[in-house]
Amino acid sequence: MTISNQYTIIDGIGIVSDGATHIAGPANRHKVDTLKSIRIPSTVTEISGDAFLDCINLEEIVVEEGNPVYDSRGGCNAVVHTESNTLCVGCKTSTIPDTVESIGKWAFYKTAIEEIIIPSSVFEIQNGAFANCAKLKSVVLSEGLMYIYAWAFANCIKLKSVTFPESLEIISNEVFIGCRKLETLHIPPRVEHVDSYLTSGCHNLQTITVDPDNPVYDSRENCNAIIISSSNTLQIGCAATRIPEGVVKIACGAFASLDGLEDIVIPESVLDIEELAFHGNSNLEEVVICGPLKHLRQSAFSACESLKRLYLPMGIMKISATFDDCNLKEISVPLGKVEYYKRRLHESLHTLIVENFEIPDVPFDIVMNLIIPGPITETKRKWLMRQREACKRRCEQFEVTVASPEEYLDKYGELPPEDFYLG
Repeated sequence: MTISNQYTIIDGIGIVSDGATHIAGPANRHKVDTLKSIRIPSTVTEISGDAFLDCINLEEIVVEEGNPVYDSRGGCNAVVHTESNTLCVGCKTSTIPDTVESIGKWAFYKTAIEEIIIPSSVFEIQNGAFANCAKLKSVVLSEGLMYIYAWAFANCIKLKSVTFPESLEIISNEVFIGCRKLETLHIPPRVEHVDSYLTSGCHNLQTITVDPDNPVYDSRENCNAIIISSSNTLQIGCAATRIPEGVVKIACGAFASLDGLEDIVIPESVLDIEELAFHGNSNLEEVVICGPLKHLRQSAFSACESLKRLYLPMGIMKISATFDDCNLKEISVPLGKVEYYKRRLHESLHTLIVENFEIPDVPFDIVMNLIIPGPITETKRKWLMRQREACKRRCEQFEVTVASPEEYLDKYGELPPEDFYLG
């Protein structure tokens, strides 16, 4: 006779079949949020990773005495793998015994835990250990912790601050992704690896610092960013970041999904903006790239739906699908580089703004609309009229505009001269 490895939830209590050796998810999965208590029989030698997934109201876990693989030592309200001292299943009321050495993958996933103290015996927090704990506000990480792996605190939407111990060495990718209330982040002196997208979606993050004794990273000039010192690469930024002169690269995902980021100035030292560097910044409106930028890579500003103004320098060698899912319509480019940029920009772009306009050798058929900052001199007027007539003869639709009086006043602080309009 085959014994089902699924437990049943009745009146908030998990019932495991007599003689079961393996526990998988509940037979009545639709009731997972009603589970409050469960007892693990001494016969159970394997617990599936999804056995208690989404059991957000679980408050009591007891492993029966005599179980050869698991225990709940000291009444900790958790399941501990005895041999490895790994806490593999936690709940709302769990305490972590000071004999536990590792917090297992997804151990507290989506539980209702509000605060947790990680004792000094713990040297690692594995993937997703506290992910989606929507009520988690306070985390105390003790000396002895060395590794925090991917998504460990992902989407802990009430978590405001975490103090890392000086023993910490590795912070993996997306550890705090979606922690929208996280305000501060400090990198201790022994950290030798900070992975990408660490704080993606941390909209309230305002302070990023690196211990001055850290040999790998720095936060020079109080820039509120993590910079790889040896390569001058900005690895992690936030809405309050000021990119310091001397940075040569913006790393992949460095500023991804930060609702608080509204504008950014890229200094002249930056030569490379990597893939997805500013992806998903829904409130980003203005980007000023001082140049001489060489590479603006795939999807660097993708899904920046509010992006309105982009100021580009000369010399960019490659622009490839950089502005996917943006509503960007106007780009300011340097004098004499209209055709150069038109060949490299996305098809939806319909306006190029030529700064410091003089008489460029640019045919109008490469753009649908060319905005020329005023005033329009007699020389400019004659050139514009020749271009207009030439385009008309080719039966091509185009429009040449200058700023309205209101726009001119706003930009230059005075009304436009009488010869401003083409007539």
